[in-house]
Amino acid sequence: MEAETYAFQAEINQLLSLIIHTFYSKKEVFLRELISNASDALDRATARDTLKIQILANSDSSTLTIIDSGIGMTKSDLVNNLGNIAQSGSRRCIEETGTSLIGQFGVGFYSAFLVADKITVHTKHARDVAYTWESTASGSFTISQFQGELTQGTRVILHLKEDQLTFLDARVLSDLVKKNSEYVQYPIYQWENDTWQHLNPQEPVWLRPRESVTDADHAAFYQSFARDWEPPTAYTHLSVEGAVTFKGVLYIPKRPPPGMFEHENRSKNGIKLYVRRIFVTDQCESIVPEYLSFLSGVIDCEDLPLNVSRESIQQSTVICTIRKHIVKKALEMFDTLALGHADVYRTFYSTYSKSIKLGIHEDSQNRQRLVNLLRYQTNKSDWSSLHEIKSRMSTHETRLNYIAGESYAAVSQSPCIESLIAHETEVIFMCDPIDEFAMQQISDYDGVPLVSATKSSHDTEALSPSQRRLCSAIKDALGNGVHEVKVSTKLVQSPCAVVSSEHGWSANMDRIMRAQALNTNQHQHLATKKVFEINTTHSIITDIEQHVIDKKSIADTVQLLYSTALVMSGFAIEQPAEFGRHIFQLIATS
Repeated sequence: MEAETYAFQAEINQLLSLIIHTFYSKKEVFLRELISNASDALDRATARDTLKIQILANSDSSTLTIIDSGIGMTKSDLVNNLGNIAQSGSRRCIEETGTSLIGQFGVGFYSAFLVADKITVHTKHARDVAYTWESTASGSFTISQFQGELTQGTRVILHLKEDQLTFLDARVLSDLVKKNSEYVQYPIYQWENDTWQHLNPQEPVWLRPRESVTDADHAAFYQSFARDWEPPTAYTHLSVEGAVTFKGVLYIPKRPPPGMFEHENRSKNGIKLYVRRIFVTDQCESIVPEYLSFLSGVIDCEDLPLNVSRESIQQSTVICTIRKHIVKKALEMFDTLALGHADVYRTFYSTYSKSIKLGIHEDSQNRQRLVNLLRYQTNKSDWSSLHEIKSRMSTHETRLNYIAGESYAAVSQSPCIESLIAHETEVIFMCDPIDEFAMQQISDYDGVPLVSATKSSHDTEALSPSQRRLCSAIKDALGNGVHEVKVSTKLVQSPCAVVSSEHGWSANMDRIMRAQALNTNQHQHLATKKVFEINTTHSIITDIEQHVIDKKSIADTVQLLYSTALVMSGFAIEQPAEFGRHIFQLIATS
């Protein structure tokens, strides 16, 4: 049979340009595509005993051959499959819909022209003789009957361009297979050192029955694909069938990735996305919410096209469905640790508590589940959930009290909790800056209000005329530096404290916001309105009250007292030089 020439009905160069620039960002992807095609051919083969893929590099002829023992192609298949993508209707369809044909044999096959200037295909189908297909992407292809013996299957021979000969290197090919095609279900062999090397001996753990996969199997698999020297803290399987079908496995690494919350690393996460066991990307930022970006794992989906751009993947409804299932399974994994593995959960929480609190701030749908995962130190316990703290409330208590600050030493010694401690009320200590942001989304726990001990409240007692005069005199001495002066119900030992207005920032939040490098004052309406609370039973305050009665100046004493209270309450001193002057004056007169 003489070679028959077939003309492409659309300009192949334009089509290749469209495919390459729209769907492929790296030339190396050709090997992934050809292996995927070979795997598809093996799926459809009727004889199941010798299914395999082989890669053969020949530096003498500058050719790279991919061989499969799959179903092979008839002459009609060659015309339709290897010519179909170049027909004008297909080209127009790609231009209009972007991905409707992605995943068909032709698209992936033509990625080979990224590295080859000629492609030769030898193929044998059980119902036909063997044929040779050949093209230089110049607008036509030829088909002729193969001369010689050929077993069932297909051989794709790439005549590499001069600047692409690096793909003949055995190490380069091996690394590409391990990166993109390691988990293809059929064995892949590479000819090296006069023998065939098996490149993908490891069976994907997510495809095996979960009861047959041991902890050691998971540790070995995780350390291999995540390039981690430690086993994971925990893992869970995913298996979803329905409108979207996918399998996978999720791992919690012992430690978070470097720069996890830095903006430039947002597109990088530990979730590797596969389509029918072929690696697609590990830069699909929409596959997990930011607070779960520390997770590592594999998602193997049946319903995504292989040849799709990263940008298109981000908007895929399939990815949205996968994301929901990942979040659900991750939270189930955290719950399991919290309820049944206390020591492991404590280590996990110390490592990833910021992530949980970020989730509380951002994920309204799963907020309550995340709140249940919180653990805090209190004046009565060094490790408690909100549920446990609530269960210890006495019958007369009506709220959960907390105090946020820079450190345990700062919050545990704050004058704002003196009365609570004196009455043996449990106080939650929050020493992580992100606690303040999380608490903005939590007004109560199981119906019990969460109240900051550093906020001013309405539960003040009725003031006597002398107390009203005292508060008024102190307010006059402080001027606009303070919003209000009140007689405190919080203080027992300290003479005074500075608290925040009920709806303003706490002292800790004020400190955090002032420290923001790009603070533009756009939230000034939330800026702290300071309330100066005084303990009228303290000797210092009674002495000031006597000065008011005797109509003596209290300005310097009140200013010094207020500045000292600012420091003790966690605020920054607004006029440090003035504070220093008062201290020096006090020392000089003592």
